Amino acid sequence: MKKAPVALSALLSVLVAFSASAGTAADKLTDAMIDQDLIDRELAPIKSQIDMNRYIYSAEAKNSPLRQLSPNALATFMNGLTFTDEGAASFNMTPLTNNLTASQVYEVLGLFGMQSAIGTISNLRVQTESDRMIAASAKERPNAVWAAPFACYNVYQSGRYVGKACLRTSGYMCNLSVCR
Repeated sequence: MKKAPVALSALLSVLVAFSASAGTAADKLTDAMIDQDLIDRELAPIKSQIDMNRYIYSAEAKNSPLRQLSPNALATFMNGLTFTDEGAASFNMTPLTNNLTASQVYEVLGLFGMQSAIGTISNLRVQTESDRMIAASAKERPNAVWAAPFACYNVYQSGRYVGKACLRTSGYMCNLSVCR
């Protein structure tokens, strides 16, 4: 009769150890996602509004993935970008998803170090094998950095600036680690 409590005790020990390691694995995954977001932002050619203005008029822009957008869609996308000292904080994804394929969206996001946002976009257009690969990886890629539908705004209390916050805004995505 003593075997049942011993077996139960052993099972509980295994479950506790498993749940502890699962929590650790989840923490490591979240840390890895945040690290990847930092790397993407660090290597991005466009980190500010000034960089954006320089880029648009540079020779590099002739072959830019941004050129795949119509002039109106490009203007809507550019006007929807919000930057902080840490890089791109939010963007309007509607001009991208309405006009570009999954791989084209990924290329545009790469200009700003926002590739990790692809995992939060649900309506990616698929036309090529590259598109299929990006769309499939986006569905399986957890995201602890980007939130939708939110945009980064300045927040004021009693007329005094108190910081930035991601606020619900249809069609937008907000980087939770940058908008603060």
